[in-house]
Amino acid sequence: MKDGCVKVHVVAVDKDFVKTPVPDVTRTDDIVFVGDTLFNFIQWPRDALKLVHKEASSKSVSALGETSGHKGASHTIDLDDIAPTSCYHP
Repeated sequence: MKDGCVKVHVVAVDKDFVKTPVPDVTRTDDIVFVGDTLFNFIQWPRDALKLVHKEASSKSVSALGETSGHKGASHTIDLDDIAPTSCYHP
């Protein structure tokens, strides 16, 4: 992983973005467009992601041992706490 990137597993791609070019840091010989990322683990610029949280769940615990209501960064995110949407727009 390059600095400033996170590992992302792509399980769906909106048909409107299939031919959208990926950021340079994500591009490889096989991955040029967002549609090429489907069912792959890729690196993605952290600043190009936005997690949309629903009401915080007590099931989610950060690496610091605090609940998901902690204001700092969390290394564990409960899947029930995020909406399965992307907000990437080139």
